[in-house]
Amino acid sequence: MRIGNLRAFYDVTLEHPNIVKILAVGYKEGNTLFIAGKGGEVMKTIEIEKASKPLSEYTKGIDKEILVLASNEKPVAAIVSLKDVDMESLSLSTNPDFMEIIKKSREDFKLGKKLSLNEMKEELKNM
Repeated sequence: MRIGNLRAFYDVTLEHPNIVKILAVGYKEGNTLFIAGKGGEVMKTIEIEKASKPLSEYTKGIDKEILVLASNEKPVAAIVSLKDVDMESLSLSTNPDFMEIIKKSREDFKLGKKLSLNEMKEELKNM
């Protein structure tokens, strides 16, 4: 989840769907993500016009990374590893209705409409 320049990584399991487990919180500066003070490149980028290898060569090194294909320094496509990705998450990430919910949530957050962790737990208990 993105909150300004902060990134929160979380998990929700089928066994406990009302519990959100926070795995890590970091922050992003440019193309580098910092977690526990350690930074790493978020995405590798290749200018399509400068790509010199077949596409299959670029996909060999992809594990949990994202390879962004750019044209004139603007992203136009991405190659993403689907290793260890469940199809539901993949489907939601490209679903316009779900993305609209995310957009509205981000707008609400900017307007101060947010809950603390304890408030969120109480809301979930009452569902």
